[in-house]
Amino acid sequence: MYLLLKMLDSKHYVKIQSKTVIHPTKNDTDITYTGYKSKFSCPLILFSETDNTPLFLLEILYKNKSMYNNNFTLFSNIEYNNQKHFQAMLSSDKCDIEFVVTNLTNDWLSFNIFCDNKPVNTINVLKGLLSQI
Repeated sequence: MYLLLKMLDSKHYVKIQSKTVIHPTKNDTDITYTGYKSKFSCPLILFSETDNTPLFLLEILYKNKSMYNNNFTLFSNIEYNNQKHFQAMLSSDKCDIEFVVTNLTNDWLSFNIFCDNKPVNTINVLKGLLSQI
């Protein structure tokens, strides 16, 4: 999946293309869209239920990036007890991982990672269009 956004952290994302178009309702205004892809993984993206705008991106990464020469990380959508869940998948055992969260909006967002209702990692606030490990 590719995202069309203003700009993202080049440590985690690669710019693949930019395109300038005329604003659909304001003919005198141009909008530039830029497509990005993750350098390492297949991220999980949270979209707005209101207008399908991408809001937040979560990635699970190997701390040792050289592991991507022969391995992968991704999120998978599974169904368990008639409920949909997301599961992080790694192709290597016994390795150190890290979570990268990216705010895809211009606003400040708060994000926490829990496992069995216990916090695993807490990020107080993340400024717009920034990533944090």
